[in-house]
Formats: sequence, structure tokens, C-alpha cells
Amino acid sequence: QLEELVLKSYYNAGLNINRCSALGNLLESGVWKLKKLRLDSNDIDDAGVAALAHGLRSIGPSLKALGLGNNSIDSEGLSSLVAGLANCTSLERLDLSDNDFSNEGLSALVEALANCTSLVWLDLSDNDFSLAAAGLGSLSKWLQTAVLNLDELRLRECGIDDEGLQALTEGATNHCKDLFLSGNDSITASGLRYLSTSLQSESCRLEKLHIGSINIGDDGAEVLARGLICNKSLRCLPLHVDVENEDEIAITPAGCTLVQSPFKLTYRFTIS
Repeated sequence: QLEELVLKSYYNAGLNINRCSALGNLLESGVWKLKKLRLDSNDIDDAGVAALAHGLRSIGPSLKALGLGNNSIDSEGLSSLVAGLANCTSLERLDLSDNDFSNEGLSALVEALANCTSLVWLDLSDNDFSLAAAGLGSLSKWLQTAVLNLDELRLRECGIDDEGLQALTEGATNHCKDLFLSGNDSITASGLRYLSTSLQSESCRLEKLHIGSINIGDDGAEVLARGLICNKSLRCLPLHVDVENEDEIAITPAGCTLVQSPFKLTYRFTIS
């Protein structure tokens, strides 16, 4: 009985609509009760996702890990995936990173995840959430109302700005252990104030907060320091600074001192 299926594209073959349809039919036939399905980097588009959705619905009860990263799925395609995820009640890991969906797709995904109460790892990195404050707000509400606690939420390089961070922060800090926000360089000290307020909450669950490659500056460091003084959960705050590129130096030594001084935490400062 096959439990894991990994298909990767070689020689630009990918999974076109015909191949996705064939695979969807095979999954729907009940031949396999897959626990892991990895279809990353196969150039799957909206039509392909729609063709796969009915097969995913069939294997949903047994599926624990689904990988669709690095494809060409936009908001319309993600809406088609909703039906496929409806039965994935045992899903623990979901990778939708490096696709093309934005606010509408994110909102549709949140609806689809309503029954995925076993989810512990979610990667939505490298999608465009620059205008997705509403979708990020829906994600935050889902995190607060769902019967789950994510171990890891990845939102690297999603174009999240201050408004998006405000919408996301309460749910993410109170219901995730490991939060990746690295590379969202539109976040400023103003947006970090919302994050700082949530870090002060007694219900904050965060143990690791990744904010590398964000030019928060010393003002942002001071804002973070205020929030971390009362925080009891955080154990790691990686700050990555590129000293060879002055435009990417986020915090000066003075700012680093502000962040380090009040805490009994373990920090990793990586300077390359």
C-alpha cells in the first residue's frame, strides 16, 4: 500500500492539465491511501489544481502532508483547492510557498483550512500579500478560533507591510511557536509596534521570531525591546545583518544593545 508519492519535474516536463487529470482520477479511484503527497516544482497551474482537487478530496482523510510549492497557482486556482482540502482533517503539513496567489486566494485558503485542525506546519512564503491585509486578518482570526496551535508559520518575502502585520499579529503570536517574517522589507518601526504589543501579552506563545532582512533600524529595535521586556515565551530572535551592503544594515550596534540588554534569552546574530 503506497503511503508517500513524490513527483518532481525533470527536463521541464512538469504536470500539465492532462497529467494532473490522470493523477486526480488515480487518487479518486481509492487505489492509494496516501499520507504524503509532494508535487512541488511541477509548473502546476489553475487548471491543474482544479483537475487534482477531486482526487485530493478522496485521499483527504488519510493525508498528513501536502506539498504544492514552487508552482503557478494563483488566487483562482487556490479557490479550486478548497474542495480538495475540505476532507483533509488529518493534514499536519501544508506547503503552498512560491506561487502566485494574493488576498483573494489567501481568504479562500483560510476557509478551506477550517477543518484542518491537525495542522502544525504551514508555509505560505513567496506569495504576494502586499495588498492582503484582509486575507491576513482572516488568517489571524482562523488561528484564534480554530482548535489548533501551529508549531511553525512561514510568511517569508510576502510583501507584508505595516497594515498587514497589524492584521496578522494577534493570531500569529498567540497561536504559533515559530513565526517567519524575514524578507518583508515593507515593515517599519510603525508596524512593529503592533507586534511589540502582542509580544507583551501573557497569552503570547512565540518561541522563535524570524525578522531578518527587514530594515527596522534602531527605532524598530527600541520598539521590539519594549515588547520583549515583558515577554516570557520567546527563546530565539535571529537578526541577520549584511555588513557589505549598507542599504541592508537594519540595526546599528546601539540598536542591538537595546534589543539584547533586557532579556535572559538566547539570541543568534548572524553577520555575513
